[in-house]
Amino acid sequence: MAGQIGSLLLVVVRSLLAVVIGLLLISLITELIEFGVVTALHGAVTTDQAIYFEIRNRLPVILFKFVYNGVAALTGGFVAGWIAGRKEIHHGIALALAQALALLWAMTVSPYAQTTPLWVWLVLLVEMTVGIVGGAWFYYQRKGKQQAVT
Repeated sequence: MAGQIGSLLLVVVRSLLAVVIGLLLISLITELIEFGVVTALHGAVTTDQAIYFEIRNRLPVILFKFVYNGVAALTGGFVAGWIAGRKEIHHGIALALAQALALLWAMTVSPYAQTTPLWVWLVLLVEMTVGIVGGAWFYYQRKGKQQAVT
């Protein structure tokens, strides 16, 4: 009985960690790259939000944002699947739902909601959802192929 409870607890902890670490990893990747891009284009770190958002909302920067957010989503989904160790796609869906809720909050009630064009928020919402589940699916496929070989 104690062994079953311990096993169940491990599954729950891994599931929670998969989603939390996936979210943190996605945020870390996207925020560091965005900060680096804005700093590079400005020539120095800026604490002026108007300057920061003006640079970040330039079309070439937004297009690059879609690239690195896609990479972050795939990476987060892949890592979530790896940490979960089972039902990888389900964990990818859970992570995608958590990320979608965070984006919906950011685009509607966050103090920074108006700093990003609505169309960008909507593209990110779709892109991140698909990318996260895709990353988890990729891990699932990779894991299956490795198990078939061994």
